[in-house]
Amino acid sequence: MNSYNSWHLRKKQTCLFLKFFLIVYCSFTLVEVNGQLVKNKDSSEGKELYPKVIKKKLFSIYTAIGLAQKAKINSESSDHRVISTPQPAGEIGFNLQCDLNNNLFFITGLTLTITGRNAVLDVPVHQINPSYPDPYPLTEISDADFCATIPFEIEKDWQLGKSKIIYGRIGLNLRYSFGYDEDFYDYYLTDTNNQNINVFSLELNSNNHNKPWFTYIIGGGYGWTLRNHNLIKLGLVANISLTKFVSGTYEVNIPGDPLTHGSYGVTGSYIGLSFNYVFVRFQKL
Repeated sequence: MNSYNSWHLRKKQTCLFLKFFLIVYCSFTLVEVNGQLVKNKDSSEGKELYPKVIKKKLFSIYTAIGLAQKAKINSESSDHRVISTPQPAGEIGFNLQCDLNNNLFFITGLTLTITGRNAVLDVPVHQINPSYPDPYPLTEISDADFCATIPFEIEKDWQLGKSKIIYGRIGLNLRYSFGYDEDFYDYYLTDTNNQNINVFSLELNSNNHNKPWFTYIIGGGYGWTLRNHNLIKLGLVANISLTKFVSGTYEVNIPGDPLTHGSYGVTGSYIGLSFNYVFVRFQKL
């Protein structure tokens, strides 16, 4: 019989996620209602309003989905190799796009960033208990990290036609993790004496020691103007972090073999697809 224990307050993370989603949803609703009121007012003034307005500030709903870079694992002994694989990553939130001039925009806002991480080990279970099935599946410890992110980005748009653009974006993201000062993971197997053996464990800090850090972002893609004058933007985005905001050590303890240990770190860098739905606000010249 095996067991995998993670000493977490998962309810705390779930509540943080739900609160953040509620804030984004309420913001979305308020902007939508306000936009509808403005649209109704503008419609009463004439159908030719759009060519006669300028866009100073644009509110958008932002999402991204992709793959996070695998964890960085350095073994100080090679008896039992621990590996990692790319994991899902994503963002959801809202942005405020401010017109600087000449189709150049400054973008800020607030998003929730979610990145996965794992550690995988091929445990020689038959050294512990021959009754385990053969072949025995790989042992994997996995989790997800939740971070609040504030972007500081510059975007340049180029008009392709009456309703299409291409855009490029570059900047910094200020990020803060909702992780823990001490994050423990244990994987147990039962030997022939019915004793639980902690064969694989991780001891981590998953909040960058309660310090915010910067990541670098670069992206680009296409945009389309809809009939209601709102915009849809689809593109590629790369978020690059040089900071291991998750860091610590691992141990592999197989009875009869030397103790295997090493370091474990996660930067949260990811590459993926991005989606923006931009609400156009009209102001008279």
